[in-house]
Amino acid sequence: MMLANGRIKPTPPRELLVAVMSWVSGFERQRLIERVHAGLDRARRQGEALGRPRTSIVLLRAAAELVEAGTPVAAAARAKGVSRASLYRYLSETSAAGAPGKAPALAG
Repeated sequence: MMLANGRIKPTPPRELLVAVMSWVSGFERQRLIERVHAGLDRARRQGEALGRPRTSIVLLRAAAELVEAGTPVAAAARAKGVSRASLYRYLSETSAAGAPGKAPALAG
């Protein structure tokens, strides 16, 4: 049954079993994908928000005010519980809008 190198000797019944198990797993994966897509479609039809929640604009404004007062960006972000990336994005959007400290027009 076992070969000298520790592998199981392939036989027709074993190969058939592996082929059937492979087919079943592929079929189950397709069903899983279909169920996920059906759930997403249902959520969209019901108007549910999908994806990661947006960072609070109030927290971003408060962190931006700290930065304007001289606090380092990392410390301001940590103090207000927002990510540095979100704060940097907010700061660049507000400076691009020409009005520092004002909320930018958010798309989407």
